[in-house]
Amino acid sequence: MIVEEYKDTNTHFKKSKLENGLTVVTEHCAHARSVNAAVYINKGTRDEPKHLGGAAHFIEHMVFKGSKKFSALDIVKNLEAVGGDINAYTTREYTCIHANALKENLNLSLDILMDMATNAIFDPSEFEKEKQVVLQEIEMSKDQLDEYVFDLYLEKAFSGQPLSRSILGTRASVAGYMREDVFSYYKNTYNPKNLIISVSGFVDHDEVVSQVLKCIKDESEEFNRNASNANIVKDTETCVARGDTIFTPFEERIKKPTEQVHLLYGFLTSAYKSEFRFEAYVANLCLGGGMTSRLYQNIREDKGLAYSVYSSLNVFVDTGLLLFYAASQAEFIDEVFRELKMEVEKFVKNGIDKEELEFFKNQAKGQILLGSEDLENRMNSIAVNEMVFGKYRSVDQVVDDIMSVSEESLRSFTKEHMNLSQTGNLFLGDI
Repeated sequence: MIVEEYKDTNTHFKKSKLENGLTVVTEHCAHARSVNAAVYINKGTRDEPKHLGGAAHFIEHMVFKGSKKFSALDIVKNLEAVGGDINAYTTREYTCIHANALKENLNLSLDILMDMATNAIFDPSEFEKEKQVVLQEIEMSKDQLDEYVFDLYLEKAFSGQPLSRSILGTRASVAGYMREDVFSYYKNTYNPKNLIISVSGFVDHDEVVSQVLKCIKDESEEFNRNASNANIVKDTETCVARGDTIFTPFEERIKKPTEQVHLLYGFLTSAYKSEFRFEAYVANLCLGGGMTSRLYQNIREDKGLAYSVYSSLNVFVDTGLLLFYAASQAEFIDEVFRELKMEVEKFVKNGIDKEELEFFKNQAKGQILLGSEDLENRMNSIAVNEMVFGKYRSVDQVVDDIMSVSEESLRSFTKEHMNLSQTGNLFLGDI
């Protein structure tokens, strides 16, 4: 049954809620030759039991190791044989398994994705083998310092809370996995009430619903039992009820032999559901979102102190972080830090004038409209909007919200969500 529908000259969105709780969202694009399809699991790293740290990411690996209908090789070979591809990723709040193929191969994509999500077998030998692969991935991540510094930052900023956990887990947690525990968590988590099937491109909504029902028909009894028995309370719901998540201000210098020192400075900002989320978007663009940003122009172009400098808006359902990253030689890093803080403080104190505001609003508008032509972006957008808001938001609606940002609303955002007395400062490198 269609429970939501939206149509304009460019797209046609539909949403159905199946009897077992599974949600199907589609966005039809008449000019596309391809379809992007995905299964979104509305739980991520922060929802894991403590003793299964990294399990969401590990399960993402294991579903590629074979299901009842498809071997590990078949999963990738069947799609690559028709020019398609399949991949997956895990975040702190959800997991996504996605495929891209020509429109005539949509049913093949859905068949594979649904079997991975509902019928992965977790072969014991593959389970042990993949534990070793992930342990190597954990060690490898520590060598990618420009990414690793973000994990360290969240670990310290949200110390002791689920949001602080690394997506990969730890060596101790992964090495300690028992196949029965992880498989049980997979069955509990990958249940209909947690699943969103999202498809964008040249797609017929009713055909997608029909194919999804066909895919789960043989497993309907077990699948529906999982839906009725599963405990699906998310960490974000618990946090909202308790009144957290709590940010811990800190300053730390971690010594590690490197050519450059990696700096991350930041503070809490607006959450995904905040009324100021678009002000946060514009502020991020202005400060460090591109080559015209204040940080790039000052620290790289004017002073030549760093090759890489940018800001990053990291939003979650119940909180958010506005982070500022730079990498430079040890002899310059303190000067980089001073310049970076100066630009942020100047923004908080003085804001931006009307001309600059219009520049960055138009930049945001262009990014959103250009991104809307990417089918994978649309697949992700309609799924995330369903997870967070429970409804569709068109590209035009988002653009209207961006263009409604004013000097006054930006000042209100700055006052409420840029508290420079509560910051986290992390230096990682040979200092």
